[in-house]
Amino acid sequence: KGLISITVHDQVQPAKRPGVATQDVSFAGLTKVSRIAFRNHYTASIAVRATTSKDAVQRGDRESLDGWVTLVKQTRLMDDPHSEDSSQLWHGFGVDDLAGGYGDEEFVALRFYFYQPSPNWTQCGIKKIRVWGKVRDLDKLPESEATSAALAALLPTYKVKSVLAGAEATAVAISEVRRASAAFGIVK
Repeated sequence: KGLISITVHDQVQPAKRPGVATQDVSFAGLTKVSRIAFRNHYTASIAVRATTSKDAVQRGDRESLDGWVTLVKQTRLMDDPHSEDSSQLWHGFGVDDLAGGYGDEEFVALRFYFYQPSPNWTQCGIKKIRVWGKVRDLDKLPESEATSAALAALLPTYKVKSVLAGAEATAVAISEVRRASAAFGIVK
């Protein structure tokens, strides 16, 4: 299972604040999702739903949950929604974090729900969305050392939960420390 190609659709902001913003991510075919990672952008908490129906995505109805299942229950991303301290950290969800045992299901799209009750921020959402999984009947990225190295370069290590394990997480941490040290002239 590798990093898959996704289409990130425009975010839909609520008409009034506070409210719930949403953003859809679609796949080229039926996809078994194994990991999701992203960088937070002032979102206090997030929920992720998934669908097997292209019609559910095309309807664009953000109020109806018809055709959608909960993949990740509402989860807090910021320690304090009014403080900037944890507003831009990286987060991730692995197969063990998926609700309802949906790790073996195949979907055509994900819908992210962004919650931010604080009036301090005019917008919230996520950036640099990455999804790992297996797309049925389509070419997938080869699992090779080059792919692993590319994946490691994509993810900073602070606050990545269940995204990389064991040796991969260690390699990413070492890479980030070296990069940061070199940038600040600490290590040559």
